[in-house]
Amino acid sequence: MVDEQPAIPLGRTGRTEVVPLANAAGDHALLVREAHGPRLLLTAEPAMEDPAGLEGRDRLVVMPL
Repeated sequence: MVDEQPAIPLGRTGRTEVVPLANAAGDHALLVREAHGPRLLLTAEPAMEDPAGLEGRDRLVVMPL
């Protein structure tokens, strides 16, 4: 994944920021970082099974780093 847009400040101090990412296949994610160290990656993927009947919705994936 590569940086797509400039970082967006998150919170009051400005040390934490969100960086929108995308790859050549068109997948998108958000990287949450603090002082340029990665903290969390947030993305979505198609739900495999949908017991709640919410067909067509993506499953939110949160990966602590």
